[in-house]
Amino acid sequence: MGFMKEAKNARIAYFLLIFLCLPTILILIFFRYKLTLTRYFDADEFAHLHWGYSFLTGEKPYTDFFYIFPPYFLLPVAFIMSIFGRTVKAVIAVRFFIFLVQMATYAILFLWARKLRGLLTALLTLVIFIYLPLPSDKLLEIRPDLLAALLSITGLYLFVLANEKKKAVYYFLTGFFFTASLAVVPKTVFFLVPVALILIHQFLTLKKPKSAIFIKHMLFMGAGMGINLAVVGVLLFLSGNITLSVYLISKLASDVTRTLALRFYMRPDIFFYPNDIFYGMPGLNRILLSNLFVYVLGTVWGIKNFISSLSYDEADKNIREFVFSLSLFVNLYAFVKIFPLKHLQYLIPVSPFVAFYFADLVRVFAEKAGRFFPQMPNLKIGVRTAIYLLVIGCSFYLSKLMYQSKSQWTNQPALKKIEGFLSGIPENEPVFDLTGETVFYPNGYYFCCLPYGQYEQSLNFNFPEIESELIRRGTKYVHIGITDRLEVLPILHTRKIQEKFTSDPAMVDPKLPALNIMVRLN
Repeated sequence: MGFMKEAKNARIAYFLLIFLCLPTILILIFFRYKLTLTRYFDADEFAHLHWGYSFLTGEKPYTDFFYIFPPYFLLPVAFIMSIFGRTVKAVIAVRFFIFLVQMATYAILFLWARKLRGLLTALLTLVIFIYLPLPSDKLLEIRPDLLAALLSITGLYLFVLANEKKKAVYYFLTGFFFTASLAVVPKTVFFLVPVALILIHQFLTLKKPKSAIFIKHMLFMGAGMGINLAVVGVLLFLSGNITLSVYLISKLASDVTRTLALRFYMRPDIFFYPNDIFYGMPGLNRILLSNLFVYVLGTVWGIKNFISSLSYDEADKNIREFVFSLSLFVNLYAFVKIFPLKHLQYLIPVSPFVAFYFADLVRVFAEKAGRFFPQMPNLKIGVRTAIYLLVIGCSFYLSKLMYQSKSQWTNQPALKKIEGFLSGIPENEPVFDLTGETVFYPNGYYFCCLPYGQYEQSLNFNFPEIESELIRRGTKYVHIGITDRLEVLPILHTRKIQEKFTSDPAMVDPKLPALNIMVRLN
């Protein structure tokens, strides 16, 4: 009788925690939604917006404008702009697309966590991941990293399903999602490491009767990969110079990263120190400390799980645990040891796994804490429930603090600035934009939006000579922007701009004089 009562109380506590997690997640998602639509724009976002618009209007990446990413992220940005046109609504709509990518990431992480540990741990994982300060800002910005991570994590999940269900369609989808991810950002290649190791092991231990099935599955996976490879090949061919395109997204992209890393060294732990932009508060604060707590414990617990991932009796469980835990390890290793630059967005492939393993550690700790009271079942249940409530409550409270602080930093000045450009510059007038903030104008020169003078020595290809190209394109405007971008251009390019262009007072917003610097052809 006592056992039945204990089981009943345990079920009540379990459902209480689930029903508490659900509204918490909805409120945290609402915070993310509001921040996604209203937060200020990072400099890189203008670049991706401008490149997407250039692609929409028929300009060719790699040949008509400098672009060192694979072509896939241009597609959704250009598509959204084709719907909303040359308006600030298009900019917000692209941000909303990123919010949808966030939602899809939450969904696939939930599916993964539920498969590994059950419903309650899956919900707690979402609470922690949505709250996690690093790299939360980068999850809402217009950049390809989150989309690429989403596609790879989905590919991992489909690979696990393929091994469990032995259905060719899952292998096909696995190949499709992994190559789609690489066609967005190649840095997600590290997600392929656990998959490759599993396939190599299966091949080496293959028995003859099953070899035909294995080959069939690999052919389907190859077919899924082939679709994206073919699409990327067509897009690179249509750029007009496939050799240059491949060079820019491979060798040159790597050279640029190494050059910048030598000039601007960044330690792997740089983001874990006080920073009011990341954490919404200055100094050593509660949000910073909680972030450190989650990352350290989640990472250690994840590595522990990796070490024991192949110790289970069930083969499918071994594969699930190995694939998921190794994904954390290899992406963390890549961030610390392989990537020369340590940008915050490079933590995106790490953070979902950290959130899961911290939630899993909370589960284990709660279970072990309850065992201290074997003769007091209600107290045992109460202690376990209290630990969950503490984590959920702290995540919600700190999320609210962070939201209240960060919601003050809005994108209204940037949107007003774009509206000023739209009303002040004719629609099809080429603009040599050093920041990308004009967004909706043809490129006035081959380079745009980037401080390309910082890696001038890596630009080992024939790009257009600046003076003749400005004349050929009929460029009358150069947009310098909030920072003095002239200082981060090649010296010759800076000199030509200073010689050929002069300030245009009509294009300076008197309310924001430093934010709207335009120069006009003499």
